[in-house]
Amino acid sequence: MKSIRIVLLLSCLTFAIGSPSKASAQTTTFTYQGRLSDTNGPVTGVQDFEFRLFNAAADGQQQGPTVTFNDLSVTNGLFVTALDFGSSFPGADRFLQISVRPGASTGAYVTLSPRQPITSTPYAVKALEAAGLPSGAVSATMLGSGAVTGAKLGSGAVTTDKIADGTIALGDVNLASFNAGFWSTSGNSGLSNSTQFLGTKDN
Repeated sequence: MKSIRIVLLLSCLTFAIGSPSKASAQTTTFTYQGRLSDTNGPVTGVQDFEFRLFNAAADGQQQGPTVTFNDLSVTNGLFVTALDFGSSFPGADRFLQISVRPGASTGAYVTLSPRQPITSTPYAVKALEAAGLPSGAVSATMLGSGAVTGAKLGSGAVTTDKIADGTIALGDVNLASFNAGFWSTSGNSGLSNSTQFLGTKDN
C-alpha cells in the first residue's frame, strides 16, 4: 500500500445562508480544504475520507460524530468538503483527525498524521469575545431607552437586594394593592372592625 500523507491542510468557516433575507444566519457546518499527497506526489482520483474531531493533538477524547465521505474527488492533491460536528466547539482547542483510503477500496483506512488544529475565523473570534465579556461590561448607558421591558425580565430577576434604597417613589406604588395589608393615614375600606384594627394585642 502506498504511504499517504497530508502536505497542507487549511480550514475555514463558511457563513451558511439560511435564506436570502438572513445573510448572517450561521450553522455548525464549516468548509475544510486540504492537499493530499502520497509517495508519488499529489493524489488525483476519488478517495474515501473519515473525519473525527478530538480535544487533544494526541490521544484525548473524540468530540461529536464521525463524518464519512465516500468517493470524494481529489484533483492534483486538492480536496474540499463541508464538515459538521454539531456543537462541539465550546472555545477549547480542537484537532481534526483524517483517515483515507482509495475510493474503489473497501479495506481499512489509513490515518493521517499529525492531527490538524482547527483555527479561529472572524465570526468565531467575535463569539469568543462575547462569551468573555466581564460582569458590568454592558452598562445602562449602552442600552437604548425602553430596550429592556418587563417581558424580557426573567421571573424573580428583580429582587429586593437589586433595588437601591430610595429609588421607589410613592407614584411607583399601586396603593390599592396595599389597602388590605397596611393601615392608611386616610383610612382603609373593605375591612372588618371585629378582626382588623390599629393597635396591639399585647397587654
